[in-house]
Amino acid sequence: MNRDFVERALAQAERHVAEGEAILTRQRAAIVASERIGGNVARFKELLSVFEDSQRVHVADRDRLRKDLESASGPKGEKRAADVIGDAVKVMPVATGKETESAGQRGASRL
Repeated sequence: MNRDFVERALAQAERHVAEGEAILTRQRAAIVASERIGGNVARFKELLSVFEDSQRVHVADRDRLRKDLESASGPKGEKRAADVIGDAVKVMPVATGKETESAGQRGASRL
């Protein structure tokens, strides 16, 4: 995966997490304010639950992208040593005759 792409996606995910935190803060404040005046907060709490679920997705996405960044190829697509080793492991069954080349090609096309 291209490092520039992952960096842009990570920056967007970081923004989503920050925006989500702001939304959660406002929603919690709305609940407190409504409770103070004796209002019905059931709908506010339902929305808070939805926002919290959404935030968990944003955080998981951000964390995944942080890990992806560690293994991303350079800006010109150059491979790292770990990428070369990983590629060798993928073709080893074909090279040793344990898998036919056509099966290896199908597996590689899924990557």
